[in-house]
Amino acid sequence: MNEPDPCSRYSHPAWGVVYIAEAPGPLPLVEAQEPSWFAALGEETQEQLRDRWWRDLVSWLSHEGANVVVVSLTTLDFETASEAGYTRIDKWHWRAAWEPSAAEALYRMDPDWAVVKSGTRQLLSMFETWDGVTTEQDLREPWFAVHEN
Repeated sequence: MNEPDPCSRYSHPAWGVVYIAEAPGPLPLVEAQEPSWFAALGEETQEQLRDRWWRDLVSWLSHEGANVVVVSLTTLDFETASEAGYTRIDKWHWRAAWEPSAAEALYRMDPDWAVVKSGTRQLLSMFETWDGVTTEQDLREPWFAVHEN
């Protein structure tokens, strides 16, 4: 299986949802590309914002009718995948119906890539890191309280 194509927009807790061309660098991003105000928040606050961002993304995916998630796992996180209801497609690829346990496991796993679909419509693609998420969400501001730049 090949990596999925990116969606038309980029999503990240520091930027909200923007067109891919407006992302601060090539995907996947690295921490050094995050805004300085985001990096200055501290690990715990960043993690809280990432968790909130993921919950918002899961809610949007569910609302859009997500029904399947496929991941590429070369990092041997097979136990997490199996416990969450993912089934093996081949040596490195796993598939699951989109449901809360699959969504939570997806965020905890460290897939090389992931794709979430509603039928044949791709809603999300992730490459190498959670800083490389593209979606088909509407453009919008970041999810969290106003920040200082």
